[in-house]
Amino acid sequence: MPPGVQKVHKFIEYPQELALSPNWLARSQELPKLRNAKYRLESVIYHHGEQASGGHYTCDLRRSKDEWLRFDDVDITSLESVNDVLCEKKDRAAYILFYTICN
Repeated sequence: MPPGVQKVHKFIEYPQELALSPNWLARSQELPKLRNAKYRLESVIYHHGEQASGGHYTCDLRRSKDEWLRFDDVDITSLESVNDVLCEKKDRAAYILFYTICN
């Protein structure tokens, strides 16, 4: 195994809607407003490749309530459902998840 950064090849499940415990939030004047906040998945950036030092990146993006798009360089395709975003993929790993507050 070469030295340096290593890619972890383990699927970690992530939800379409996320609720965070108030204990995970920084203490601020905003905390009461965020105490029961829910967050909605908006986008996932994926890394394709065996090594962390190289590979390819693609993105799934929520365009509207029930519409998801996949961006791969100049190719943009429509996904059948959010399940295409949430399921495990053999050829890529979720790298960055983007959530927005939804309440």
